[in-house]
Amino acid sequence: MKNHSTPLQVILQLLLIMTYNSALAQSSSDIYRRIKKLEQTTTVLYIAAHPDDENTRLITWMSKEKLFRTAYISLTRGDGGQNLIGAELGVDLGLIRTRELMAARTIDGGEQYFTRAYDFGYSKTSEETITLWNREKILEDMVYVIRKIKPDVMICRFPPDQRAGHGHHSSSALLAKEAFDMAADPSKFPQQVTSLGSWQVKRLYWNTFKFGGNNTTSEQQLKIDVGSYNPLLGKSYGELSAESRSQHKSQGFGVPSQRGTQIEYFSPVAGDTNVTDVFKNDNFWASQKDGNEIIQLINSTLTAFDFKKPSSSIPSLINLRKIISQLPDHSIKNQKLKELDLIISDCLGLWKSAYSFSEKYAINDTLHVNLQMVVREYDSVTVRLLRNQYNDSSSTFSLVNQTMQNKAIILKGPSATTQPYWLQTTPDKGTFKIPDILLTGQAWNPEPIILQAEIVLKDSRIPIEIPVTYKVTDPVKGESIKPLVIAPLLTGRLSENTSIYNNLSKRKYKLKLKYEGSQSEQIKLYTDITGDKGWKINITDTLLSFSLKGEEKEIDFFIQPTEKTLQDAALSFRFQMKNATTEQLKSSKEISYDHIPPITWFPELKTTLKFADIKTNATKILYIKGAGDDVAVMLRQIGIQSDEVTAEEISEINLDQYDAIVTGIRAYNTDKNLPSVFSKIMAYVEKGGTFLVQYNTNSNLHPASIMTPYPYTISRNRVTEEEAVVTLTDENHPLLNHPNKITSKDFEGWVQERGLYFATKIDSAFTNILLMNDKGEQPQEGSLIVTKYGKGTYIYTGLSFFRQLPAGVPGAFRLFANLIGQKPSNDKK
Repeated sequence: MKNHSTPLQVILQLLLIMTYNSALAQSSSDIYRRIKKLEQTTTVLYIAAHPDDENTRLITWMSKEKLFRTAYISLTRGDGGQNLIGAELGVDLGLIRTRELMAARTIDGGEQYFTRAYDFGYSKTSEETITLWNREKILEDMVYVIRKIKPDVMICRFPPDQRAGHGHHSSSALLAKEAFDMAADPSKFPQQVTSLGSWQVKRLYWNTFKFGGNNTTSEQQLKIDVGSYNPLLGKSYGELSAESRSQHKSQGFGVPSQRGTQIEYFSPVAGDTNVTDVFKNDNFWASQKDGNEIIQLINSTLTAFDFKKPSSSIPSLINLRKIISQLPDHSIKNQKLKELDLIISDCLGLWKSAYSFSEKYAINDTLHVNLQMVVREYDSVTVRLLRNQYNDSSSTFSLVNQTMQNKAIILKGPSATTQPYWLQTTPDKGTFKIPDILLTGQAWNPEPIILQAEIVLKDSRIPIEIPVTYKVTDPVKGESIKPLVIAPLLTGRLSENTSIYNNLSKRKYKLKLKYEGSQSEQIKLYTDITGDKGWKINITDTLLSFSLKGEEKEIDFFIQPTEKTLQDAALSFRFQMKNATTEQLKSSKEISYDHIPPITWFPELKTTLKFADIKTNATKILYIKGAGDDVAVMLRQIGIQSDEVTAEEISEINLDQYDAIVTGIRAYNTDKNLPSVFSKIMAYVEKGGTFLVQYNTNSNLHPASIMTPYPYTISRNRVTEEEAVVTLTDENHPLLNHPNKITSKDFEGWVQERGLYFATKIDSAFTNILLMNDKGEQPQEGSLIVTKYGKGTYIYTGLSFFRQLPAGVPGAFRLFANLIGQKPSNDKK
């Protein structure tokens, strides 16, 4: 039945086109591979807990070698992790890691899905994880994705026990098994069954592993070599998967390319696993009336494929499309028609774009768009631009070979912003909220505006979609395409989002407002104050006039605690246009890194006000920047001058002027120059200074001998329960008494965790200050250790000050003030 070109014939064809434009050669190879994929009807779903958990090598091999439809469902977006490239944490980090995961899939060929689970931070047990996530909601999402893409095989990255490493990992395996069973039961989540039906996955495997000091593989398990080389791609799957995995830059997961044999192992979990082939599956086409004709036509198209002129395959592809279109409705039929339409467009050499004149528009705005289209591999085609909710008129025009067609179009903008769908309402502790069932599992919002058109080829109409984007040309980076942003009519930005006071001084604030509308407008701004009424805030309701898109206005005001201030308060704003209801004022937050598209989202604009008894001895510290945190920013709020520098700058600085030197989180992982200034820092300590080292990870760490005067080892030990009991080992120790008396009350109200990467194998020169543990575990040392060195003090801490200070936790401020306030006042210069 099969009549493919042999591998040798394919290589010879590729050699013939080496002298042609490399982009065309790559495109022809890609088209050939995608035509070949039309015959393959197997779908595989890979399951794990976070971005970066997935086995990119296996995903690449399944997608690029076997040509399976391959998907990865990450139960969370990685919000609770750490960040190696910036200060973003929480939801902001989840947005970055979502985009990194999507970037990885564009390389390895997989599809990306998520559940609504919020990564609330490291969890040691699956019981805690599944409770906080809300088991039923996460299972509902997983079952929805299973029923939607209908995988033949599911593969877990982790086992359902302690070998998984931690609670999120083991939970992903436990929930995968439950979802495997539930997807086939029409009584489970019956609201899905009407549109998706139920679905019985054939088998579930665990992709065993050998990493983290844990070898779960066995020679008795099913094995597959996924390290082969693909001449159509010019790379091995180990090389491609390294590129994919290296997109997880916020997690420091850049990896080297792998070449040669790479074995993956599989252990059966459920279903029909009494097979020698993990992916054994009946071809869908073989079960269809015209299936043999479809397979033969795919094969004959491959045999006749002209790498120098892929458009020569269009007649046979159109014929194939007609046959598939006549089949009964089925998810595979629909998926293959989508793949086929994209292949036909690429065989035409079709290039299409719709560029807006601005990157950002307000809701309900009017957009002026330039539609550009050209065919480069076909004499001429007819295009029908269709009417939809954004485009009021339809039109028909011709595309002639190599002649760019430009059309100016006026569109109606959406009535909703491009706020990521899972952030449209405040999440619960363990789950986001999904506003529309059709968004379940989606990696990102649909494009805000999509033009719909048809390519007319004889009696066939090939649907195409053209998302509206924004194009910018940078003199260094060249042309780049940015996503279109639909914003609220008015956004704001405050100089502080969390404010902590340790005295009754008045503090100046600046509210910056930006108008995104295209028409003149008068807007009334309202101020809302909740909580303690003992705060003096001199801002009142204001009427503002705007006349230009992008116009900005600033409002200065003051906030001051009083003797009556006892508790926290919150300041937020609403605005109202003429003859309209009031709306909550939101901020516009932008996140930009070169390896992912720019991200803009709109969190609620609010300042939380806190007053606490925080005494400070230190007035000026040197803060050596690490991976990124806001500790120095928050210390300035309590009156401590914090000069932020890199290690390279230290050689020119007189250290004696500082009360303490502090390293930012993971500084010894990220700043290669830190070891070279260690001797200068320790000379400062020897004369009476304080050197405080915040947590580092135990991978990619500079030698410990150049970050500490006496030995200790950084472990992976941590305490994840933010309310875990903390024991003070010596209540009289100076770190716990000067200038603030530290008690158990100072460990109330902490967020996400106590700390991580605690010290172990600690030299006897150190004093351990705290003991703490999660439920069911023994008390741990190493969260805070201190030693004298000469006249000064050296401190290492794994306490998560980088989370607590930005959250305004008073006790964390009091303890940190003690750590940096040990230098005697008569030593300051």
